[in-house]
Amino acid sequence: MNCPPVDALIAVAVGDPDAPARGHAAGCPACAARLSEIRSVLDRLEACVLSGHGAGRARLLAALAAEPVPSRPALLRRILMDRRTWVSSAAVAAITTLAVLLGGSGRAGALAETLQPFKEAKSFSCEMAPLQDGKPAPGADRVTVRMTWAAPGSLRVDVLSGGKAEQTTIAPHGKTGVVLNHRDKTYRPTGGQPGHQEATLLKLIDGLAAYSGGDQKSVGTDMIGLVRAPRFDLKIPAPEAKDVFWRAHIWAHPETKRPLRVEFATQAGKAPSEKGVSGVRLEKFDWDVKADGLFDTTPPAGYKSAVAEK
Repeated sequence: MNCPPVDALIAVAVGDPDAPARGHAAGCPACAARLSEIRSVLDRLEACVLSGHGAGRARLLAALAAEPVPSRPALLRRILMDRRTWVSSAAVAAITTLAVLLGGSGRAGALAETLQPFKEAKSFSCEMAPLQDGKPAPGADRVTVRMTWAAPGSLRVDVLSGGKAEQTTIAPHGKTGVVLNHRDKTYRPTGGQPGHQEATLLKLIDGLAAYSGGDQKSVGTDMIGLVRAPRFDLKIPAPEAKDVFWRAHIWAHPETKRPLRVEFATQAGKAPSEKGVSGVRLEKFDWDVKADGLFDTTPPAGYKSAVAEK
């Protein structure tokens, strides 16, 4: 599910009858919560209203001109000008609160928002690429790998080449998995436990959902495609060993605050950008995807057991 930017939710909050995000917000828990936050701040603004007070309106506009607000000034001004009443200069603190809510790079709450989809989503899919020395591994550009996760811990990895399916690994939570080789039309059961790569991916996803350092600030910004995105460096505790951490980088979209890219090392204690370290990159996320049938391990008709052939 692709969620709309904050601007679209603000249009819903101020009562725009043509706001296209209205229907989405009604069916998306994350956006509904975000919309509630925006409305709460607007309510605080209206608590400072002096109805029909021209001088209060003038003071507000002067304060807006002087305030270093990290959001779009034209948008903020339109929100306040569209209200039926006017805010006095005593509302400057509330205005600043709304500006922070709209977003500025590097603010403390950004990481918590970026991690929220991992905490709330019932499923998601993304593209996945192997890394070596912090860069896509040789040959990674010749295939497309699509990973799908579903609660409480099912995993599916599809490998495509030239748009055609090459291999599918299905690891349903608590059940025997299967690897499908679409070129040879064979299948191989994997047992009740996920493989090393799948287990590492599940640890990362669980670690992101449980991460408690949501108030930390970004360490800088990087260009991800055409977007300059804030980056956060995470140390995720390993559940199986004390004082052992998995290290990851996560980039947030500057407007939606949702994850834009995640990179992590497949070796505990190592950074994914370190020389000689293997890692994985996740990007192009879709949230709450339909997972019905995706984790069915029944081999397609005509597929033969790879084990029986040996």
